[in-house]
Amino acid sequence: KLQFLYFIGCTCTCTLGCPRPKPPLPSSLLFHNKQHLKLRTIMADSPASPWYTSTPVSSYNSAGLLSSWGSGLQSPLTHVTSSAGSSGYRDDEEVTVPQLFLQPVCRQKYEAPPSEGKGLAPCPRFGHTAVVHKDDMVIYGGRDARCLGDVWLFNFISKKWRKADIDETLPMPCHRAGHTAIVHEGKMLIFGGVSNKETDNWLNDMWGFDLETHKWEEVMYNNIFHIPEGRKGHTAVVLRESMMVFGGGQDDRTLQNDLWEFNLKTNMWTEHAIEGFTPSARMYHVAVVVPGDRMIVFGGRADTPSGFLNDVLEFTFSFSPSPSSTCTELSPTGTPPTHRMCSTAIYHNHTVAIFTGGSFSYLDDSHQLDLRKMHWSPIEDVTFGGRTRPTTVKWRNTVLTFGGCVHVDGYVNDFVEVELEPMSLLQTMREYILENNIDERDGMPRALVDFIDS
Repeated sequence: KLQFLYFIGCTCTCTLGCPRPKPPLPSSLLFHNKQHLKLRTIMADSPASPWYTSTPVSSYNSAGLLSSWGSGLQSPLTHVTSSAGSSGYRDDEEVTVPQLFLQPVCRQKYEAPPSEGKGLAPCPRFGHTAVVHKDDMVIYGGRDARCLGDVWLFNFISKKWRKADIDETLPMPCHRAGHTAIVHEGKMLIFGGVSNKETDNWLNDMWGFDLETHKWEEVMYNNIFHIPEGRKGHTAVVLRESMMVFGGGQDDRTLQNDLWEFNLKTNMWTEHAIEGFTPSARMYHVAVVVPGDRMIVFGGRADTPSGFLNDVLEFTFSFSPSPSSTCTELSPTGTPPTHRMCSTAIYHNHTVAIFTGGSFSYLDDSHQLDLRKMHWSPIEDVTFGGRTRPTTVKWRNTVLTFGGCVHVDGYVNDFVEVELEPMSLLQTMREYILENNIDERDGMPRALVDFIDS
């Protein structure tokens, strides 16, 4: 009990025996079943540059989806105007929503003040990445009618955008989309993607963006003869001191089901042999880390009769004495999401939430998988307007989805903000242990780690 109390109180770099520096404890989130919520909608004045754009790229299927979607699909999103002003709240009447887990509170284009001289906001895009660093969401790249290479930071507190001031005379990555991004030791690490849709320049390089100095530096591999081939539409998650990359491909004919580990300390790549169930090759799936050195994978584009998946895979990893991975196909009860790709996902409190996506249409539904009961259920009254390849991040009591493709040649730079209830202390500890990879190396008794993860 004393050790547990000490763990709660010691969250800084100190000399009291902490094996590793700890970040501040999160103010985390909870999928909470509330019966009554008041919905607040933030509306923006008609922006100087629209947050919705339609660019004629009829020869290019911008979402990577079937061309049979056609251009007749219309976006449900239009320019937002309101007499309430760009920062005004409008309180609607109290509503009763049975079994409500998530509640959208905002869809708005947040604008940085012109005095910053950095522009108003990122242009509409999809296929970008977003990570959280301190009180900022950091987005990089993506594409509209072209690949992009800009870095923008959105401050969750001020709700203002600012563009990273990057010295373009220094080395920096080529513009790209369909890549992945993680945060490790104060740097955003991007891997892979595609840099040009005309020449199909598939990438397998890695770059680090220092989130304090805003400087790029290429990550040099220490085993250049055994690395993943260039790809897009893969996933990357952080487990302990490694980044795990699964799947992806270059097109529908080159889908992958390989699993790679990149050691963030040694800069070495290792391909894992997957034991157990053999996963289907796929791209544009989603993956999240869950307690117990596990990764949950859902859906994606595949070489199947429908072209899409809605399966749930669990990867269990072992890092000693030698790296190994075991895949299990899960069989949850309930009604699963339809087959889809290009969704987003988050993990929280033994629950995996799946948002939006696409198959033969743009999907506007949300689902959650309770990993304890192994049961699917819908998340009611959460709408994204139907989009593919946006990004979703968590910060404190907020889940924020940004951008995406809303029809074959239309992209947005708006937000859908979902507000969640605070967690209990025990649930916060679980989240903290997961997000910071805490185990016996940090002085935590194994029994205590197992109890919090139970």
